[in-house]
Amino acid sequence: MLNELHFKIIFILSLVSIFQIIIKYYEVLFSVFVFSDAVFCNFVNYYSYNGKNFTFNMEIKNICVFCSSSTKIASVFLDDANILGIELAKRNLRLIYGGASLGSMGVVASAVLERGGDVTGIMPKILNTKEVANRKVRNFIVTDNMHERKYKMQELADAFIILPGGFGTLEEAFEVITHKQIGIHNKPIIIVNINGFYDNMIAQLQTIYKEKFASRNTEEIYKIVDNSTEAIETIVNGE
Repeated sequence: MLNELHFKIIFILSLVSIFQIIIKYYEVLFSVFVFSDAVFCNFVNYYSYNGKNFTFNMEIKNICVFCSSSTKIASVFLDDANILGIELAKRNLRLIYGGASLGSMGVVASAVLERGGDVTGIMPKILNTKEVANRKVRNFIVTDNMHERKYKMQELADAFIILPGGFGTLEEAFEVITHKQIGIHNKPIIIVNINGFYDNMIAQLQTIYKEKFASRNTEEIYKIVDNSTEAIETIVNGE
């Protein structure tokens, strides 16, 4: 008759056998997992690129805003940044931005903070000076470099709004567009074309599509609106 010791031995041998099978076929199992993940990502991207009604049921809570720290820009751009901040606070949406106290960056952050809204500023060490950093922002993250800053902003964001800006803003904008294009994320991207600021860029994008340097389906990755109020409505309504 089998006693308790025999059962223990059989149990241990069974575990060993299962472990050996896993070791033997782990490459196959891993390949199946990777393939399944790739199929899912391609499925998501297909529906995104072709304008289908396929979206994640993800609640939008954190809006990353790319904009300018220039103090010399026209008031029309600052006024729109202020409106964006008001809308974010009113809708209890957290602002994630570059952490500066100047330009449209400072305006949008102040508009949120003055109304009791949540703000997260993210800035690399090289820019973290008393003259640049917004010390009113309590949740302030200092990164080692610009690359880490952009990574953190993308990680925390549920959606992106791109206001008029300079080279840094354009770099951030095209990086999140490219990342969405290759399937790294599937978050809404809204370009705010205040006062026709991005008209020439939009024309250049059309040239890129016309000359087939990018698929016209890529145009579905982002949306272009005329002001920040439309940007918020587009994100909130899932348009």
